[in-house]
Amino acid sequence: MKNAQEIVNRVLEGTKKRGATFTEVLFSQGEDSLKRITDGEAYQPTAGDGISIAFSCIVDGKRINAACDSLMALESEIDNMFSNARYLSREEEEPFAPSEAFPKVSLPPELLYDARTAEMNDAHLIDVIRRVNAIVEEAGFVFDGAVAQGVHELTFVNSVDTFQTCKATNAQLSIFGFDPKDRSVSAYRTVAGKSLAQFPVEEFAKEVVRKLAIQREYLLRHGTRINPFGDKPGPQRFDVIMEPSCWAGLLEIFSGQAGAWNGKEFHDGTSFFSGKLGSRVMGENITIFDDPLHPDGIPQPFDLEGHPKQKLVLVENGVAKNVVYDTVLAHKHGKVSTGHALSASSRSSGALPLHLAVQGGDSTIEQMIKDSKEPALWITTLHYIRSTHQQSGRSTGTTLHGVFLVKDGEVVGPTEHLRFDESIPEALSRITHIGKSLPTLSTEADDTPLIVPAMRSEGFRFVSVTDRSVK
Repeated sequence: MKNAQEIVNRVLEGTKKRGATFTEVLFSQGEDSLKRITDGEAYQPTAGDGISIAFSCIVDGKRINAACDSLMALESEIDNMFSNARYLSREEEEPFAPSEAFPKVSLPPELLYDARTAEMNDAHLIDVIRRVNAIVEEAGFVFDGAVAQGVHELTFVNSVDTFQTCKATNAQLSIFGFDPKDRSVSAYRTVAGKSLAQFPVEEFAKEVVRKLAIQREYLLRHGTRINPFGDKPGPQRFDVIMEPSCWAGLLEIFSGQAGAWNGKEFHDGTSFFSGKLGSRVMGENITIFDDPLHPDGIPQPFDLEGHPKQKLVLVENGVAKNVVYDTVLAHKHGKVSTGHALSASSRSSGALPLHLAVQGGDSTIEQMIKDSKEPALWITTLHYIRSTHQQSGRSTGTTLHGVFLVKDGEVVGPTEHLRFDESIPEALSRITHIGKSLPTLSTEADDTPLIVPAMRSEGFRFVSVTDRSVK
C-alpha cells in the first residue's frame, strides 16, 4: 500500500500554501477480491486495488470540497478547487472548524484485522463457493450470489494536528438459491464481517435449501402459491416472522432516508424522534444502539472528520435516548459530537449512525413458528423499501425471495409476494419474540452490516399482493 501519511501531508501543505485557513483530508486505499456466481460457477474473478482522496478547505469564509482517485491528478484537483473558490459566495456564518486535535484512537488489531483475509487468496473464495454448492446442488437447486474479501486502510488528518489511521479487513457472502426449472422459487441469505472464517457457511446454505424445498414441494402438489388475502381486499394485517435481513432493511431506511436519528433532522423537526427524546416510542423489549466497534461487524474507530467513535444507545427498553451529531451540528446546537460525521461533501445533510445494532434475545425461528397459532407470514427479506412519511416512520416495500404462511404452529406453504405499508416504530412496539443478533446485510445496503435479530411482530400492515417473478 502507498504511504498514506506522506500523501495527506502533501495535501495539507499544498492547500496551506494556497491560502487555506483549515484543511481536512480523508485518504482511503485498499484491495478487493470478488467472485460472482451464476448457476454455481464463478464467472467474474474480479480483483483490484484503488485509492480515494477527499479534502475540504476553508478559504476566505467559504468551505470548498474536492476529491480524486489518482495521485497524478492531485495537484490539478487542488488548483481547480482554489480556482473555483473565487466564484463562490461567502457563507452567512463563518464555517466552523475544530480548534484542537481530536483524541487519537487505539484499538486492538484483532478487532479490526484478520490476517488470513488480508492474504487476499482467491482459494479462500473458491472454498466458500464449493461448500455452498455441495449442499445446494445435492438438493437439486442452483446457487447464485457473490463472495468477496478485502483489506482497506483509512487515514484522516486536519490542520489542527488530528491524525487517525486504521487498517481493517472485510468479507461478504450472499447466497441466492433457485429452482433451475422455476426461478420464481428462490431463497436468500447474506452476511458480512471482517473475516470469511466467521461465517457459518453450511448453516446458511442449509437454510436456503430448506426454503427452496418447501416452495418446490408445495407447488408440485398444489400448482400455485397461497394468496394470504383470500377473497378480501387489502389492506390486511398479519403477524410476521421477519428474518434479520428484513429488519436490517427497515432500519437502514428509517435511519438513512427518513433521517430518524440524524441530529439535523431532529432539530429541524422532521425526524420521527423530534420532541420525543425521553418518551417511550417502541416496545419495552427493544433496545437499539449504534456500535461501530462491534466485534461481529466491520469496526470503524473514527468518523469521517476524525472524531473517535464509540457505542451510543439510541433507544433503550423502548425509550428514545439519543440522536447523533458531528462537530458542526454539535457546535450549532450546544451539544457534543457523538462521532457520526459523514464525508465533508455530504455533511450539509447532517449526521448518521452507520453501525446500527438491535439487542438480541434467545428465541429461534422454529419457536416463532411454533407459537404462531393464528395465520402469520414468515418472510425472508424485503425489497425496494422507501420512506413514505418521516415523522411517523412509515415505509413501504415488497417481500422477496420467499414468504411462507404459518398456521397452528406449522409452515403451510409459500405465498404470493406482498407489498407492505407500515410504521417501523409501531411494528417495533408489537414484538413478541426476539432471536440472536447476527451481522446482516440488507437489500438496501451491501457494504456495512447491521447487527440485528430475527423478530416476530404482531399485526404488520400489508396493502396488496404483488406479481410473482417471471418463470
